Amino acid sequence: MSRLTYSSTASYRGNSGILKIENGSLVFVRKSGIVNPKEFVVQTVPLSSIRSLDVQGGKIPLPGIRGSVLVVFVDASKLPGIPRHEFHVASPREWISAIQSEMKTDAAQQARPPQPTYVKEIVREVVKYPCPFCSSLIEVTSARCQFCGAPQR
Repeated sequence: MSRLTYSSTASYRGNSGILKIENGSLVFVRKSGIVNPKEFVVQTVPLSSIRSLDVQGGKIPLPGIRGSVLVVFVDASKLPGIPRHEFHVASPREWISAIQSEMKTDAAQQARPPQPTYVKEIVREVVKYPCPFCSSLIEVTSARCQFCGAPQR
């Protein structure tokens, strides 16, 4: 079950779509398709790999989105690839507070010790004895010897 905490329309690298905080990750999805529109994940940034957040003035104003840009800096040792992500969102300051609060709740959940897992183990002993006719080892529960076919007592 997915856990969605925050979402709004956004733009990322020229793609219009939806930016979400979902299951401990910052996810940008884009809808595509005329007959059956489907969501495609364009970028996923785990919250644990975010190094810092910033708001910068946007150079290119997009329709429906103000000029501010949410800038996410990623720790390259945790998430290799692009170290800087720019999301054009309507209210980047709200996004920063939402991301930071979600990072705090994720850190608190990870600090909790995991519940112990109990596994029931069944041990069976297989007792074998030599066949009185051919001396091959057979199981006690066998009615006949699997090698010579002699009936067992």
